[in-house]
Amino acid sequence: MKDAFFKFVGKLIMPMCFIMICMSLFRDYLYMLPYIFVVRIILLICAITMVIGAIMKPYTPKSFSHRGKNLKEYFYFNSYNIIENIFSWYICIYILLRLDRVSIVFSYIMILIFGIYYGHRIANIADIYYKNKYKQD
Repeated sequence: MKDAFFKFVGKLIMPMCFIMICMSLFRDYLYMLPYIFVVRIILLICAITMVIGAIMKPYTPKSFSHRGKNLKEYFYFNSYNIIENIFSWYICIYILLRLDRVSIVFSYIMILIFGIYYGHRIANIADIYYKNKYKQD
């Protein structure tokens, strides 16, 4: 059940970010659309689901405690968890406080964090593929 929930949360991220980026780009014309408040409520529910998923998600086996280890190694081995938590919390705060209405800078930060999150995710998948491909040879 937990795995299904984590997969569902993982599949929510891409469409939700696409909608948020479109809303940020067309923010001047956005309030001409009817029922935009309903879309914001749906996005908020999805963001809260992402935060709950990030809190419930167990750490990967690569993570370790910091006792007696270098701080640089700690951040390196837990970088995916740190990036995922920052992304989840920022998108929830971004939607809840309606930061796209305050300034365009928050939208740029949102796009930056989204790019870092997906870039790190793609790099991890490529690394796993690379290791599996050359481990067989």
